[in-house]
Amino acid sequence: MRLGASETYGTVEDLLKECEMVVFWSSDPESTSGVYAAFEGTVRCQWLKEMGIKMGHIDPFYNHTAALLGGKGLAQRPATGNALALAIAYV
Repeated sequence: MRLGASETYGTVEDLLKECEMVVFWSSDPESTSGVYAAFEGTVRCQWLKEMGIKMGHIDPFYNHTAALLGGKGLAQRPATGNALALAIAYV
C-alpha cells in the first residue's frame, strides 16, 4: 500500500490484457490528481492508445483526457446519468 491506497498495478495489467474498450465516465485522469498526483494517468492512457484499445468518454464536458486520447464521446443530458447506467447494465 502506498499513501493509504491499495496497489492498482495488478488491476491495470488485467485491464491491458483482457479489455476491448475502456469507458471513462465523468473521469478526467489528465487533470484529476490521483494517488501519484496524476502522473500515472497519462502513461497508462497512452498504453491503451498504443495497444489499439478503444476508448469512450461519458461526460457533459469535453475534458482533457478526451482531447488527448480521442475516442467516442457521449454528453449525457442533466439528470439522465442513472437512466444511462441502467440502460448500459441492461444491454
